[in-house]
Amino acid sequence: MILEHQHQSKGDGHATVPVMRSLRALTRHRFVRFLLAGGSGAALNVVITFGLTQFVLGAREYFTAFLIGTTVNFLYNFTLYTVAIFKTRERHLRRFFLFACYSTIITVVQLTLVHAITGVMGADWYLLVIALVILFGACFNYLVFKSTIFKGAVAPSTPSSVPPPPNLVP
Repeated sequence: MILEHQHQSKGDGHATVPVMRSLRALTRHRFVRFLLAGGSGAALNVVITFGLTQFVLGAREYFTAFLIGTTVNFLYNFTLYTVAIFKTRERHLRRFFLFACYSTIITVVQLTLVHAITGVMGADWYLLVIALVILFGACFNYLVFKSTIFKGAVAPSTPSSVPPPPNLVP
């Protein structure tokens, strides 16, 4: 298996599996972290939509459930993007306003697409349709966020640009 390959570490004779090291290296890239954060937000949206549809509102109200899930996802994503992905340090209120405006437009587009596609495919496919609509928007959203909303006042995303810790030993 590809994840089970072994690596000799500095001649000490112990073999280690570099999966965790590879995952850490992969998540150093802002785009990958963005996809993971957005994916967790999308999963949250789908879980909320499913739970409300199946246990509270009923299948006929999947659209209302999706709107509620999208609202929760909106707040969740802004928080993650600000704190963990783009690590902005200033003008949070302005960024929130821009994010809210952009997200509202994107949400209307997503809701329209979900409603139209589900209307053609049938309500039984609502979860797949929602997941695919969110997935296809992720790459476009990253480019918009990186180049506009979260541009400037952003902490570096590459490990080489992170300053070394201070030397505490005299």
